[in-house]
Amino acid sequence: MARELEEETGLALNALAEPQLRPCGRVYVRYPEVDFVYHMYKARLVERHQPPSIRIDERCAAKIRQMNASSKLTTTHVREHKTHRWATLAEALELPLVRGEVACIELAYPQVKHGYECV
Repeated sequence: MARELEEETGLALNALAEPQLRPCGRVYVRYPEVDFVYHMYKARLVERHQPPSIRIDERCAAKIRQMNASSKLTTTHVREHKTHRWATLAEALELPLVRGEVACIELAYPQVKHGYECV
């Protein structure tokens, strides 16, 4: 898990105050074309003046393109990651999120009771 995190985002576990990711649950998502599971993990970042840099590895994007090409899904069903930014919980809940993401936020941060249902 730590290797995947670093490969796909550039965020190394040595940048975390607590040396391991903690599982915090799963969210099951259903689309007409596919069902999938978000496996949620949490880690506390070292306190800093600015959040750490995130780098989306092109190999990760290439892997997504390859999976899309070999599956029934097309790029109209699964969009590749285009950008990222750090956000507060309130800001994150205002973003145009994909199905299941609000449930993921509520699972990771139980103090958020946004009232959305994961279908």
